[in-house]
Amino acid sequence: MKLSQKKIVEAALALLQKDGLAALNMRALAGRLGVQQSSLYRHVANKDDLISLMVSTLHENAFYSVSRTKDWRNWLVAFGTAFHAILAETRDSAKLSILAGPSPKTAETIIEEFSEPLAVAGISKRQALTFHTAVVSFTIGWLMFEQNDRFNHHLGQMIDFASGFETGLRALAYGFHEEPVRMAAAN
Repeated sequence: MKLSQKKIVEAALALLQKDGLAALNMRALAGRLGVQQSSLYRHVANKDDLISLMVSTLHENAFYSVSRTKDWRNWLVAFGTAFHAILAETRDSAKLSILAGPSPKTAETIIEEFSEPLAVAGISKRQALTFHTAVVSFTIGWLMFEQNDRFNHHLGQMIDFASGFETGLRALAYGFHEEPVRMAAAN
């Protein structure tokens, strides 16, 4: 088997799903792939890099699964829903997301790619990224409660997680305005 960064990330996500975040380490990953641990470092710098690549993969899977729409708010809701679904089906994904550093992709690539669905509606790249990041942050935060057994049980007695997520996501997306919000400097 020819080793690649993509195969390593896929194996790491499978290991995460099977054994959880606590068991995710380079030695276990090498064992799963049937290679020496040192072979992994030709494709990933270290465990932090691996975690960033794993989270980037989950994010990109959600991003590319959503069709472009004319209404950018609808797109944000669709993206948030897809991202939530992907994270919800991946064990410990919220914790993993909190540990992840910046994507290995260049900042310019990310800016162009992730702002494009909103930029076509005339929203600046900076504002589009702000909206996108807010949806990502809300989704990960919501999943932290869903994937935490104690909070899930406690809050699950009071709210419906699925409809609560949708309500919060819609409130967030439809509360955004096209023009940048400007804060007056405090005197």
